Amino acid sequence: MHNLEFRLGKLDAARLRAEKPGATFNDLIEHLRTTDQLTGVGMTTVRLPENPSEPVAVEVANPSVKGTEGAAKSFIFSYWAGALTALLDKEFDMKNVAYDKEEDLMKCLIAPRDVAASKKENEH
Repeated sequence: MHNLEFRLGKLDAARLRAEKPGATFNDLIEHLRTTDQLTGVGMTTVRLPENPSEPVAVEVANPSVKGTEGAAKSFIFSYWAGALTALLDKEFDMKNVAYDKEEDLMKCLIAPRDVAASKKENEH
């Protein structure tokens, strides 16, 4: 599920960028947020940090899937990790997926991948 949703997010964001070359980053994010809402994923909020090395906060209110493990978390957030990867030209991974039952809110930090750590892990 992760690979499928990540790839879909990456492809959708790249297609949007190609179709709308004059669009700002925020315009593209807004289009992707609207797509989440129209397809029933939920009401998505994306907050970029001031420091680009810090994670992006993504929250989905009234999510269609409320699990924080396995395919459930991948269904909601892998798409956004892929989209941010395409839009910001660096790899992103999901971190700290949580569900707030009272607020009916899925939360995730989507962090830039530490390339040095990834290379080191792949060497072993």
